[in-house]
Amino acid sequence: MILDFRNKGILQPLLRLALSTFALLIFSINVHAYSYLSEDKIKAFIIGKTAKYVTWKTINENTFKITIVGDAEFGNLVSDTYLGKQIKNRNVEVINIDNIDELHNTHVLFIPEVSYSVLEKTLQKVEGMNVLTISDSRGFAEKNGIIQIYTSSQKNKLKINYTKSKKENLKISSSLLKIATIVESKVENETD
Repeated sequence: MILDFRNKGILQPLLRLALSTFALLIFSINVHAYSYLSEDKIKAFIIGKTAKYVTWKTINENTFKITIVGDAEFGNLVSDTYLGKQIKNRNVEVINIDNIDELHNTHVLFIPEVSYSVLEKTLQKVEGMNVLTISDSRGFAEKNGIIQIYTSSQKNKLKINYTKSKKENLKISSSLLKIATIVESKVENETD
């Protein structure tokens, strides 16, 4: 059977079907990309917002430093979010590093999802440095991190390891503590 494309009765329904399928495909890809980007934007916003409710024992820097380890794409988003903005009356500087050995002075360290051994090494490296550690990794606050961002019932929530924050000489405002779940460290012999 040869299709006669001059017959508009056949061509128009096929063309409509092809265009609608293409439009649906493009729309679903954009919705997925948008939701992923939206989640990251919210995380970036939460990082700065929580920092406003924390007091550092000493803050001798001229800039407020947020360091993102191992996730340059997210680091760039955080940088764009705080471009020209201030935290604690200081201009925000976002620093992207590939691994914890590159870390210098910082106020906030965001740690993405990593293996337990990498997380343990990272947290040991910043121990006693007066650094607010934040992550969206499952169980982060219970593994000696300070603030964990998590989602429950489609809402962003916080877990705070208050004991760890005190050990790091960080004072967390009662306003932030009221809206968070307070947890204790539960570090045992874990493996990757």
